[in-house]
Amino acid sequence: MLRVLDPRDDELPENLRFVRSLVCGGFGADRMDYLLRDSHFLGVQYGNFDLPRILHTLLPVETDEGVRLGIERGGVLAAEGMQWARFSMFTQVYFHRTRRILDLHLIDFLREVIPGGRYPQDPEQYLRWEDSKVLGLLQQIQLDKEHAGYLDARRIMRREHHRATGDIVEGRDIDEVSQRLAVRMEELQRSDATLDPIADVVSAPPDLDAGAVLPVQDENGEVRKLGQVSALVGRLRVRPFGRIYCASKSVVSDQVF
Repeated sequence: MLRVLDPRDDELPENLRFVRSLVCGGFGADRMDYLLRDSHFLGVQYGNFDLPRILHTLLPVETDEGVRLGIERGGVLAAEGMQWARFSMFTQVYFHRTRRILDLHLIDFLREVIPGGRYPQDPEQYLRWEDSKVLGLLQQIQLDKEHAGYLDARRIMRREHHRATGDIVEGRDIDEVSQRLAVRMEELQRSDATLDPIADVVSAPPDLDAGAVLPVQDENGEVRKLGQVSALVGRLRVRPFGRIYCASKSVVSDQVF
């Protein structure tokens, strides 16, 4: 199963490559599940798409690379909808400024509470770090000013997280964005030592538009890629960008007094 889930394993047997596409491919069960689940629990509509139509039109397709998970021509519109849903969830939810800074605070907190600052490699030990345990530690440590994770716990639990400052910083690539953020960080640190600025560089996952390679089979049995028959898929792009976050005044005041 580990080999099936590892996209870097190029020596996976042909029959298991089809299984991989069913489980974790561009139109696999995992992706369909998390888009709808995240959209539902966050109370947004961005991740919704026509799941029944996709399931009805998915089929195994013989390609030059072997049998792959594909879709009938009649399911193209639904497939486009799913690709747009994923693109929208990244740009509107996963890349949202508040979600990004809370992630950074949580990472810093976990580095202080997990022995060695990293998740354990042993599967049984790793599974013990479930949500309820982390939430319990956040509740406990936000009251303990002597703990190294106190500030990050408080920032998360009391919504005293760092706030985004200024405009989004854009660039041609990640390096250019990072350089521009570094200049702005130095300016902020010189102007006010209590700001505690944090830089965050955002780049889209390399497979954000990977659905373009989905095989599409028409009524005559001809197979083309989704990106060749769709006016949308294969053209979705997100340029790298960055933000700078500065400390909430209430947390700064608590540190001082």
